[in-house]
This record gives sequence, structure tokens and C-alpha cells, in this order.
Amino acid sequence: MASTATPGPVSLSPSKHLKMRKPLVCLLAISLFALHCRKNLDSAQKDRFIVDKIYDNQDRLVGDYTYDANGRLLRTDFTDPVNNISSTVDYTYEKTRIKSIQFVSHTYSSSYQYLLFYNNDGRVKRSEAWKYGTRVGAINYEYDSRKRFVNVKNDKGEKNLFVSYDREGNVKQVKSNLIDPDNGVKSTQYANFTYDNHSKPDFGLGYVFLVDPLPLSGSVAMYERNISPHNITEDSQSGTKWTYTYNDQDLPATIVTKWQGMTEPMFLRIQYKKVP
Repeated sequence: MASTATPGPVSLSPSKHLKMRKPLVCLLAISLFALHCRKNLDSAQKDRFIVDKIYDNQDRLVGDYTYDANGRLLRTDFTDPVNNISSTVDYTYEKTRIKSIQFVSHTYSSSYQYLLFYNNDGRVKRSEAWKYGTRVGAINYEYDSRKRFVNVKNDKGEKNLFVSYDREGNVKQVKSNLIDPDNGVKSTQYANFTYDNHSKPDFGLGYVFLVDPLPLSGSVAMYERNISPHNITEDSQSGTKWTYTYNDQDLPATIVTKWQGMTEPMFLRIQYKKVP
């Protein structure tokens, strides 16, 4: 019976070792370079920029923002240099949530306060307006299964505002049920909204949308601007239009607001700062 030799380990010459190591070294170098680039990209993606100051078309300061170390808004100072009006908005927190919002007009020596109450998902379920120790109003907010704001109702359970969204999560349409206070006649109005594809400015408010952090805006489409992830470009109901330029972080650097029927648009320039 012929014997069968068992193959032993194959010995490679030094030149063959070198030929195999070169591709491995190159592959390792490429992998390390790719990992370094990935880390830099992840770091850039984690950078957060919040609104620091806002100026008008004559480079006058109209909005000044104060934050805590985590980039949560603590105070806003507003100035209207044309009408010589100034005001402040102060935010008080309970743990991580805004508990109260205090509005103070320095021009008219008046103030009022919002108290906020939350549901189990961390969304504002109710806001109460208080003035000099007396509650003067309240709104209840409802959300869908995706935690998106969909309507408001009063304490009688009457719903008068219904919100729908586009695929990007922007407010697409708002349906309003109105009652004429003089004759009690009911009517329904629809407003449609369009947006760009850029991220909106970060004011450190999260999903608290019942306060307008933008100065001199007149609170036009306030809910829609605050809730939507992108920048509003048109409000069909009011006829207001917005145009933007963008900075290196793809955030609005300037905002031009043009109201229907007004020849003079409003220009705002935004200065950001990086959250440490």
C-alpha cells in the first residue's frame, strides 16, 4: 500500500512575505484614514449652533439671547429701534422642562406670564396665561401617535384648530373654525404653508412652540414656524413670504420677510454661537 505524505506547513521566502505585507499595510493605512475622516465628520455633525444675536437692516441689535451651559434659552431681550419699544422674555425651568415664561414690556410697564403643563411624552398639554395674579386664558394642546401637535381646544372641549403635516414634518395646512363674536356666525378658514429644505435657527426651545423667539415678526405663522424643522417660505392665508441666505452650517444667515400689502420688507441678520 502506497504511503500518503501529509502536507506540512508551507514556508514562504522573505520576498514573498514582503509582497503580502505591502497590501496589508496599505489596507490598514486606508482603514485608519477612513476612521479618522469618519470621526471628524461625526464631530462636525454633533456641533450645535444657537442664535446669539439678531440685527436689522441698519445693523442695530433687535434680539439678544442668553442661554445656560446646555444651550437652553434663559432670556431674550427684544428692541424695536423704529418705535422705541423694548421687552424681555424670561424662561424658568423645572428640571429639563420650561415651567414658566415671563413677558415684560419695559415701554408700557406691563407683564404677564405663561405656565406650562406637560403630558407623559414631554409635550406641552396645557398653557395658562396669568396677569397680576389672575388667570386670563388657557389653551389645551393635543398630539397624534407620532407626538406631533394636531389641535387645540378650550376648557369646554371645543376644538378650533387642526394641523396636518407634509412628509418632512413641516406644518402643511391649518384648518381654523371661527365664530364671529358679534353675530355668532361660524366659518372655516384654511391656511397652507411652504418651506425650504434647510434647518431652521435653533433658539434652544425644543418643542415649546407657543412663544415667538424671532424679533419684529408680528407672530405671523408662529406655530408653523416653531414646529416645522425647516424654514417657512410662504403663508397662503396672510400672503406673507420669507426668503433666506445661508451660512456655512446651512443655517439661515439672513431673513427677509415681506408682508402682503406692505412695500417695505423686513431684513434680519442672525449671528450664531457654538454650544461648547
